[in-house]
Amino acid sequence: MGLDIAVGLLATLKRDDPEFYDIHCNVLAGLNKVLAKAGQNSHIEPDDLAPEHCFEAQMWGYSGLHHVRRLAAHLALHNEVPDPIAYNEAADDPDLQQYYDIAGRYLDSKPGGIFGRFKSRPVPPRFMHLIVHSDCEGFYLPRATQVICDDDNHESIGGFVGSSIVLSEEVDVLCAALSIPADLDPEDERVWENAESPLGSGPLWQLHGIETFVLTRLRKACQLSKQSGSAIVFI
Repeated sequence: MGLDIAVGLLATLKRDDPEFYDIHCNVLAGLNKVLAKAGQNSHIEPDDLAPEHCFEAQMWGYSGLHHVRRLAAHLALHNEVPDPIAYNEAADDPDLQQYYDIAGRYLDSKPGGIFGRFKSRPVPPRFMHLIVHSDCEGFYLPRATQVICDDDNHESIGGFVGSSIVLSEEVDVLCAALSIPADLDPEDERVWENAESPLGSGPLWQLHGIETFVLTRLRKACQLSKQSGSAIVFI
């Protein structure tokens, strides 16, 4: 099994799988409890989207997402694109681990103490919505918010709720860093070929084939989420 990404999942389930439609409605009810606790309005997920406004695709396993997070961590910490790395090594990259430490300190900070004089929390590190999120489940909502923590660990939420609007901005920065063509379709043969066998020389997006595979899918999902009002879901 591996990670899939979906937009318009509720609408797809309503058409194709009524049983799982009811299950997903219960998950969305849990999501709205998380939002309510964070002082936010409920998310109303559309269930009547046309198929062309829905999207579901395989990611490059779970490690594919870690490759993209590693790229983001290097840009956040050093403002540079790292060299390609072996498939199973991305999650253990020291810079990615350092980023998690920095993000954790930000999330744990509260008004008061050293930050009390400013009456606010410190500035969050870049790429929070991409990196501070579950790598196997959970939501990105079409609203501009900070990362929302689910302290009660509701089922299928994954601990954090992100914004597809902010995620789109982060993904655009990463696509630009790799010079990924704006019109590159996630199903383009070159995307698949470079993910399977990244080139040893050439444009950065072909050298970083796994990152490009994942980023083109995230980019399309973000676009559809913003257009349709539907959440991005990791499943």
